[in-house]
Amino acid sequence: MRHTREQVLGEIWAPAVRLIAVQGYEGTTLAQIAAEVGYKKSALLYHFGSKEELLSQALEGPAGQLRSFFEKALGCSRPELLSSFVDLVVANRYAVLIFVQFRRQISELPSIQRVGHLIEDVVGLFIEPQAPLAERVAVHLALGGIIEAALSFLDTPDEELGQALLAAATGALLPTVVTS
Repeated sequence: MRHTREQVLGEIWAPAVRLIAVQGYEGTTLAQIAAEVGYKKSALLYHFGSKEELLSQALEGPAGQLRSFFEKALGCSRPELLSSFVDLVVANRYAVLIFVQFRRQISELPSIQRVGHLIEDVVGLFIEPQAPLAERVAVHLALGGIIEAALSFLDTPDEELGQALLAAATGALLPTVVTS
């Protein structure tokens, strides 16, 4: 029975993203991804054509979640926004790791180009551009710290890490944020 491209993608995206994040973009081959997910390399090539196309398609899920985060952000309170951001980062930490560590190598992938523009806008959700420099710096440090900590604790269960990140970020970020 032949699987559709969407079925194949659904079965492989998380393991493929995790493997590339751990081994590196250049250090991971389609054969390794195929072995990890239980497919033949030829099946992956049939559905995706190249490692670049596979990764681009695999990163569409996290990119879509980031777009949804922005769509929902407009009606959120700052604590809800922070909680949603933490959940987003924790759930997609391997994709975030790829984006952070291998951005230069994968910068031409369409999903990466779209995500790059959205990430630049995250800070603007938390603070006004005309806010004092100290407050803008605090927001940058807190959001960057969430990302860095999520990448430092890859083996920690999502719920446990999410709770710890939210507790730490709430203390660091929310007192400095201008509320709407």
